[in-house]
Amino acid sequence: MSGDRISLAVINSPEIRFPGRLVGIEGKSVELAVEGPHPIGRGALVEFETKETLYLGEVESSEAGDAEQRLRVTVEHSLDLEKAAWIQKLWNAN
Repeated sequence: MSGDRISLAVINSPEIRFPGRLVGIEGKSVELAVEGPHPIGRGALVEFETKETLYLGEVESSEAGDAEQRLRVTVEHSLDLEKAAWIQKLWNAN
């Protein structure tokens, strides 16, 4: 899971997505490295996804560098995308 590619968006601007990678997970805290310096600050509500899962959470801390920005996010909700697709297919089977 660590090293997985992600796509991140700030909830109030979901049309703008930033590429990055998952650095690590510790309980409900996730560390992300987002490519390029972006103004994503503490308290921002974000969503990010890997190939398998969609996550929603709040930025705990943010550290900007020249090549990337490191974020620590408290995950509030997650959704298994494969299970969600299966449920949607089941609902639309009628």
